[in-house]
Amino acid sequence: MKKIVYLILTTFIAFMVSQEVKATCYDCQQPKICQSIGFSWNGCNISFEVCWKCDATGNNPHEFVVSQIQYNCPNYTVEQIKAEITRFILKNLSTFCGQRPCDIGFSHVRITHPICMTMHWDGSQITLEADPDNCYSICSAEYFWCWCNCTPDCDLDPNCTPHAKYWLTSSTPNPLVYNPTGCTETRTGEGTEHPFDDDPWTIDCQYTGCNPPESE
Repeated sequence: MKKIVYLILTTFIAFMVSQEVKATCYDCQQPKICQSIGFSWNGCNISFEVCWKCDATGNNPHEFVVSQIQYNCPNYTVEQIKAEITRFILKNLSTFCGQRPCDIGFSHVRITHPICMTMHWDGSQITLEADPDNCYSICSAEYFWCWCNCTPDCDLDPNCTPHAKYWLTSSTPNPLVYNPTGCTETRTGEGTEHPFDDDPWTIDCQYTGCNPPESE
C-alpha cells in the first residue's frame, strides 16, 4: 500500500514539475512553486496560475497566490470563478501539502486573489491577469483545514467518505465591502459594453469582486 501511495505522489510531483515550466506567476521565487492548473466545473473549463508553498513546521500558513485566470463561460461572474478556484485548492490541499487528520489538529491556509486585473476576451475565452506594478489590490482569505477520516469529531454521517474539511477564519478586505484605488479603467476593442460575442476586447484595469467560500 505504501508503494502505491508513493507512486501516486511521485506521479503528481512529476506533473507539477511539467506544469511549472509552462506557468509564469508574478514574483514567485524558490522554494515556492509556480504551477498552471486546470479543472472543469458545471461545464466550464477553468485554468489558473498559482504560486504556492506548503509549510512543514506548522507555524505558518500554506500559501497560495493566484495571478492569472482563464475560463470559457462568461455567464458566470468573476467572483463565482474565483470562489470555485478557492474551493478547488481547499478540496485538493492534501495533494499539495499532505493530510492533517481532524482528530490531530488543523492546518492554516492563506489563498490570495488579485481584485485589480487586466481582463481580455478573445471571442471564446476570458483571461484575467494580475498587474501589481500598476494596480495592487488583493483579497486574502485564511482558513483552518483538516482531513476528515469520518471520525466522530468531524463527520457523524454514516455514509461519510474521507474528505477535506475547512472553514473561513478571516478575509481582507471585507468580501462585500472593498474600495480599491490605483488605476483608471481603460477599454479597447469593439463596443462600449463589451458583450461576449466574436469581437475581442480588453479592459486594462478591471476591479473584480472578492467573495471567498466560507466552509465545507
